[in-house]
Amino acid sequence: MFLDEAPGQGGIQQRAEALMRSLGVKGDPALVFDQLNGFVLNITDQQAQRLRALGGVRSVEADAAVFLEPPIPGSTDSSSALQPQAAGTTALTSYGNGKASSGETLPWGVRAVYQGEDISARGNIASDSFAFVIDSGVLSTTGDLNLASTGSWHRSWISGESAFTDGNGHGTHVAGTIAALANGTGVVGVAPGANTVSLKVFNSSGGGASYTTIIDAINHAVKVINDNKLDKSKAVINMSLGGGFSSSLDTAVKNAAGQGILFAIAAGNSGQDADGYSPAAAGDHPNVFTISAVDSNYRMASWSNWDRLDSLDSVDDVDFAAPGVSVLSYYQNGQLAYLSGTSMAAPHIAGLLLTGGVKAGDLVTPHYSGTADPFAWGVTPSSSEPEQEPPGPDPEPSTDQILWGTTGNDTITGGSGNDRLSGVLASGTTASAMGAGQIDVITGNAGADVFVLGDGRGVFYDDRNSGNLGTADYALIRDFTVGSDRLQLRSNSYLTSTSNGNLSLYWDRNGNGRLDTGGRNRDELIAVLEGVSGISTSDVVFV
Repeated sequence: MFLDEAPGQGGIQQRAEALMRSLGVKGDPALVFDQLNGFVLNITDQQAQRLRALGGVRSVEADAAVFLEPPIPGSTDSSSALQPQAAGTTALTSYGNGKASSGETLPWGVRAVYQGEDISARGNIASDSFAFVIDSGVLSTTGDLNLASTGSWHRSWISGESAFTDGNGHGTHVAGTIAALANGTGVVGVAPGANTVSLKVFNSSGGGASYTTIIDAINHAVKVINDNKLDKSKAVINMSLGGGFSSSLDTAVKNAAGQGILFAIAAGNSGQDADGYSPAAAGDHPNVFTISAVDSNYRMASWSNWDRLDSLDSVDDVDFAAPGVSVLSYYQNGQLAYLSGTSMAAPHIAGLLLTGGVKAGDLVTPHYSGTADPFAWGVTPSSSEPEQEPPGPDPEPSTDQILWGTTGNDTITGGSGNDRLSGVLASGTTASAMGAGQIDVITGNAGADVFVLGDGRGVFYDDRNSGNLGTADYALIRDFTVGSDRLQLRSNSYLTSTSNGNLSLYWDRNGNGRLDTGGRNRDELIAVLEGVSGISTSDVVFV
């Protein structure tokens, strides 16, 4: 159970006890989340219904088992994206594993998030930061991790197994990606030398956890951070775990994030909208980073969860894409192994948050059923980019926007950020909802903007009438900057023509590869780019 607001005199323990007395239930609450404004009660379904009806109650939810998702079999994912590969990713350089200047292996993902830089050359730059890993435990025998020296910070919720027991290997793999030392041994992590805190909630088979134990682990981590006055810009909680949607788990994460605590969370491996999975669905909070997975060619994996945006849900819970296919780190018995999954992607962001922050790179190639995310790039203090602090409890609103139109003629103008703009109703499936019969004026303004002219539903501004030249349904795009902005199109069957300094974009209706301007096979005009004489494949993203 979680309350809407923090209790007054007496605290959360007393509030829980008062609620139990009001129900006629004897005894104490089973567990109190004193840092998160929640608690656990052993009550009946009927009593739970009575609690839900009370004022000031945010959620009452039955506890349930949570299982650790196993890594995706195989080291590669050849089906991770539709062909052709999105031209918009050409600015993203593909990397393989390399040799770190400190002597060990530099995994491809660590190279990619730092845009090719060998982070080991800076030494153990994260030794003053803290990574709380809620997982299957972290082995103390790798010789390549800086485990926090205060023993009480580590904790196990599995009977008979310490926080440093990891028969599963999942937690150790995550910890290695975050924080493996630059010491000439094994691999180097994204945040070399970060103090790792092991919070073990899963047993060796990936079971043994419930929402209650995971929330208790979050509460423990928050208490350590608050009681020891840790710098919250140098502490992160990594949760490479998840299950079905849980309002309690999402509330716990957001209540902690509202205190300025940072989270890196796996989007999930079900190939579905992350809105239906927790804690991934908490990614709409500015301090919670939900992460999808891509391979070394920046193609979103077919199994990675995503967040489709529409007019009913315009908030993107999935913030960044990160390396999640064939990621090398420590595993069972402390041996190095390649694993794949969004569980492997999230710790890359955890590491970046500990070394200066994360910023949006170019969009990755989306899987056909999902929405493309920007690839995560690190912001380190000595980089040429100005240092960006992670957001605190009350961050300023992002200048990045997602702007959708209606079924009428819209005028849409972007802001100063990297915006996504479309004159089409995002949730529409009918011809009229997809832009047919309307003329929209869309202006990008500053930033690397994406003008959405097609998605998984089909081609926008197609009125389904082969006899229409398109004079009554298209998008007039202003301020399109070649080399910076992008067009998102449904497939590669498009043609262009230039007239009076403007570029016209047509859908090749019959796929014959030539522009047909007469007869029943006229090609459909879907956009006019004002003041643009030509575009290249790098200006286009196909989905």
